[in-house]
Amino acid sequence: MLFTEAFREYDAKLKNLQWSVCAENPDGELVVSLWAHFFCDQAGNTIKYKDNVNRWSGPGNSEFRIALDKVKQENQTIRVVIVTASDPKVINEGGTGNKVQNSFSIKKNWYGQLTIWNGEDYQIDFEAKND
Repeated sequence: MLFTEAFREYDAKLKNLQWSVCAENPDGELVVSLWAHFFCDQAGNTIKYKDNVNRWSGPGNSEFRIALDKVKQENQTIRVVIVTASDPKVINEGGTGNKVQNSFSIKKNWYGQLTIWNGEDYQIDFEAKND
């Protein structure tokens, strides 16, 4: 699956194909691409994702920060495109995703809520629902 195809599965259209990492869909949900290796805790049907926006920069980062501000204000549901990097170390050190080979997948039955956002650190708790 290609990056754009993954977003299309949620009816979300990226603003810029070169740097966007999130987009809203017609249902008012925010669709975000998240690195597979930052998913951490799982308890029952809840899967937690933790990361920090200061690890990377650029216009996609600015767009993402604005999107997280809106999610926090409006309590939007978050949907996910999972990005698996061939070399997670590059990503952890602040490298851009286009410097490594990536694969993309979706979890149509995962619905997320932003539980931490302080302008730097964020956490999204996804609940796997039986659709």
